[in-house]
Amino acid sequence: MIFNLKRPGFGEGAYTFDGSEQPGWASEGADWMMSIPVSGTLVIFAPMIHVDLLLVAGGQPGQAGAADTGGKGGDGGGLLSLTDVSLPAGAYTVTVGGSGEDTVLVGPNGETWTAISGQGKAGGGRGQTGTAGDYAWGDSDTLLNPGWRYGAGGGHGATHNAGESRTSSTAGGSVGAASDDPYVGHGGGIEAYAETHPVGWDGAPRTGQGGGGGRGWYNQGEQGAAGGAGGSGNVLIRKHKEAAA
Repeated sequence: MIFNLKRPGFGEGAYTFDGSEQPGWASEGADWMMSIPVSGTLVIFAPMIHVDLLLVAGGQPGQAGAADTGGKGGDGGGLLSLTDVSLPAGAYTVTVGGSGEDTVLVGPNGETWTAISGQGKAGGGRGQTGTAGDYAWGDSDTLLNPGWRYGAGGGHGATHNAGESRTSSTAGGSVGAASDDPYVGHGGGIEAYAETHPVGWDGAPRTGQGGGGGRGWYNQGEQGAAGGAGGSGNVLIRKHKEAAA
């Protein structure tokens, strides 16, 4: 007699991770999703069958300001998005990129997946805001981090030269619901912070947003400020979900 046995789904107890913090986990019915925002070794005891994988590289730092212009915003971290793949059981080396760093996943058989820093959305050029990031797998309603946008660019820094009207810095590209900080990824020298925060703001962590460019200032000598650091990356895995029509 032949029985058709249903293969159990992947679950929260089917892995271990030795990083500085545990992966985020959410499930709803048969659906599940995990987020790995720090480096470490992920060991899965059963294969992940039919999953979607997203690697987010760290964003690029914003450029420093110069005498005649604020710095360009950093380009966002690149996204490597795969759908409906299967990952064998075993140990995976997870390297989550920081500012200017790639995010790399190496499987138990040596297969390697890489998202490259700076290959995300463009940082703002002179007078331009950074470009908004993308939703994971084009889905704004993921189980974890719903509404987050990844790989956004940083904003351009302000310019202030003696005897000339100053230009405003610009906003970083949208990270959606990933941060409620109104200045994340902005260029330096913005609004009320024109004097007290000339350096670019850092990109939103765990989203791969580029850092903001630094303010450019000339007054009896060049005094360009530094750009902000790029936001760190992430590794997201979920049970495969068909794209909406």
